[in-house]
Amino acid sequence: MSNNLFRFIDRSFTDAIVLLSGWATDGRIFSQLELKYNYLILGKADPFNFSKALLDYLDANSIEKVSLFGHSMGGFMAKEFALSYPERVDQVFLVSVRRKYPNQQLKEVEEQLKKNKRGFLYKFYLDCFSEDDKEGRGWFKKNLLRDYVDSMSLEDLLRGLDYLSKVEITAAELAGVKNLKIFHGSEDKIASVNEIKDLAAARLNIINGVGHMPFLMASGSCLLTTPPSSLTLRAAGASVSSHPLVTTAIDKKAVINNFSKCASSYEEYADIQNLLADELFLEISRDGVVGDVLDVGCGTGRLLDKINKAFPHIKTIGLDLSFGMTKIAYAKGVVTLVSEAEELPFGNNVFDLVISNAVYQWVSDLESAFREVDRILKHGGVFSFNCFGHKTLQELRSSFGIKENIFPTSEQIKLSLKKVGFSSIKINTIEQSKDFGSLINLLQWLKSIGANRGFGKPPFLTKNKLNALNTNRCATFEVIKVRARKN
Repeated sequence: MSNNLFRFIDRSFTDAIVLLSGWATDGRIFSQLELKYNYLILGKADPFNFSKALLDYLDANSIEKVSLFGHSMGGFMAKEFALSYPERVDQVFLVSVRRKYPNQQLKEVEEQLKKNKRGFLYKFYLDCFSEDDKEGRGWFKKNLLRDYVDSMSLEDLLRGLDYLSKVEITAAELAGVKNLKIFHGSEDKIASVNEIKDLAAARLNIINGVGHMPFLMASGSCLLTTPPSSLTLRAAGASVSSHPLVTTAIDKKAVINNFSKCASSYEEYADIQNLLADELFLEISRDGVVGDVLDVGCGTGRLLDKINKAFPHIKTIGLDLSFGMTKIAYAKGVVTLVSEAEELPFGNNVFDLVISNAVYQWVSDLESAFREVDRILKHGGVFSFNCFGHKTLQELRSSFGIKENIFPTSEQIKLSLKKVGFSSIKINTIEQSKDFGSLINLLQWLKSIGANRGFGKPPFLTKNKLNALNTNRCATFEVIKVRARKN
């Protein structure tokens, strides 16, 4: 199935993915990438004619659909094909892309290439890696750097620059690409993550500590893809009208902003959450931690830091919505990724254990989130987590007259887990009370840990009204502890 433009690699999977490399690289850059697909790697081809060439190849080989994995310049090519022939595309993964490369910058690159091609390429390749990504940079220097510097032709490089000067990615275009996910290194010097944030924040997965080639990092498993079947399941399970309290609207943007703002001081004030993390660590340690572990909502990395130190032989990764939180976790040596619990950016059956501490009370659609956990767990894998329940902060809601309650009940959690297909479900509910001394102190504590606005804005209170309510000293925290197993 290979020809002079495409090389097909049969890896014994059902579906195929087209790997599109960036400027000044070729298919060898994907040598470390492990995706659950057969590979279709683009050879020496004119980027201007890529879409037609791929369409002809698919027709000639009777391939109905493919997925696309576009890195840097390859991302523009993937986007173009997905928009031109949406019926031939399953999923699209854009890695390290940017809105547009400024023409002046491209002209400067052209001048430097003509003046000293080898010197410019050497610096460019090393700039693709962050200071912390020693493993990725080391692999590249050992396997590709010298050959790339020597073998990349000036003609092909200039042709690539010409292509980049004529293409761009807009928010409207990204909105038209179905089943799209974007991955970006937080330390990318070639294509700043801030630029793509403005285009597609909802589909963006930020990988902390890496640069322009995040798929060469040690934890490249976070780029494992989500098969199309899971997207169908997610759509089919979207209706949860039987759980009105589970799907109460949560101001996700407020949750993200608040947790990011308080990230640096979170552990200093989050005494209850810290205690729950320590208890969860002891619980999973008694059973022994083996295989690959994912922490959904890892926060500042307290739980994974303990696991990494106690079980250094296993692989772990933390995921959180808050970039500020993941930066703190990354500083502890925790591999982190910015993404959502409702759409986990991993392939099927890749983790042995999924854990989470005080997170799922912030998730609007529990059934969809639990379905994602079921999908990424290996058969027999364990899902162990805790979250705050329906009675949490009932005194505060009563004082403010807030009727809405976004936190779930244990029965709602159990029912959602059963509907997804989990077995051996064990749930234990504990009520704790903490004396804050005053209502004002409670409000200040919530603000200190970023939990003051996620469940809705309290009514405006004058000083006299607040003093009248200030006799309420204690707050209830209902903790729901859950352990379930994937069949």
